Amino acid sequence: MSFNPQPDRGLRRKVDRQSLPAPLGYLRIRGLLKRPPRAEWVSICCPSHNGGDEKNPSMRVNLVDGHFKCLACGVSGGDLIALHRLLTGVSFVAAVRELGARFQ
Repeated sequence: MSFNPQPDRGLRRKVDRQSLPAPLGYLRIRGLLKRPPRAEWVSICCPSHNGGDEKNPSMRVNLVDGHFKCLACGVSGGDLIALHRLLTGVSFVAAVRELGARFQ
């Protein structure tokens, strides 16, 4: 018998990514759009530097799945949950709950 320091590790639930809000709607509700979207991408002010107070938006957000990258400071993330965490500073579980997503 081996010792398992994290007995619930196999019981973790996955996030139902389909239950996340659409990135464009999320950005509109939060008032982050300074310019209209271009196809699948939109530019917003990066919250990681200058407190989000930039003259020209430097962060690109994909409107299909929400992944993002700042072209000025390099901060990036893979989905809308990561963007929400960057903007608010909350934990992963709190971000999922605040976004109204479901666990599988």
